[in-house]
Amino acid sequence: MVGAAPIGRLDVAVDKLRSTKGLIRVCLTADPANFPACVDDADAITRTVAASTRAMRFDGLPHG
Repeated sequence: MVGAAPIGRLDVAVDKLRSTKGLIRVCLTADPANFPACVDDADAITRTVAASTRAMRFDGLPHG
């Protein structure tokens, strides 16, 4: 599609955690003031996964 914004993907691998108990919280934001709380940003992408998770994929991200 001509003129369409390119879409990006981010693959994240996690290793060497002290424990597989608990959670991993992820915040993707373009606004440094909203990190790490990740609030007040309608465009932020958040995810909470088990600490035993070894890989995450974020699709449909704007480039940059």
